[in-house]
Amino acid sequence: MTQLNTITWLFPILFMLHDFEEIILLEAWQKSCKQDLKNKKLKRIIFSNCNNTPAFSISVAIEFILISLTTLITTLTQNYYVWYAFFFAFTLHLILHCAIIFPYKHYVPGVITAILLLPINIYILFMFLSYLPLTPFILIITCISGTTAMLLLLKILHKYMHLFEITINNITPQ
Repeated sequence: MTQLNTITWLFPILFMLHDFEEIILLEAWQKSCKQDLKNKKLKRIIFSNCNNTPAFSISVAIEFILISLTTLITTLTQNYYVWYAFFFAFTLHLILHCAIIFPYKHYVPGVITAILLLPINIYILFMFLSYLPLTPFILIITCISGTTAMLLLLKILHKYMHLFEITINNITPQ
């Protein structure tokens, strides 16, 4: 199981590689695509309430901390189910990044790392299946629960992103 423990620590690294692309390019991308985003039906889907980099970065930091804690607990307990569930949700997130460029027909922050990381993530998911005693039913429940938990977390973080922005504006000198 030592090999699995080592591989589990790839999750926080892969997550941050992907989110660095989003953090670095989000504001510039929004400015360059402002008019185009107003005309698209996808306006609500694509970074609609991520108005500034610091507020978005706080959400990413919270996700990173939770992913890192999950990875730490996983390596200490040797219980890989929750980790697998969250890693599956992250892989699904990468797939959605790749899929969203088709209706949008332009670059979207995160798509480059999504394309690069997707084969690695899929390989890791299948590799873990050979080590974990997952029946098809348990696998489906694990993946659905991990995806649901991550979606709830994202919904909460997006809901409070404006508070992160207000907090940042209040603590920084004008």
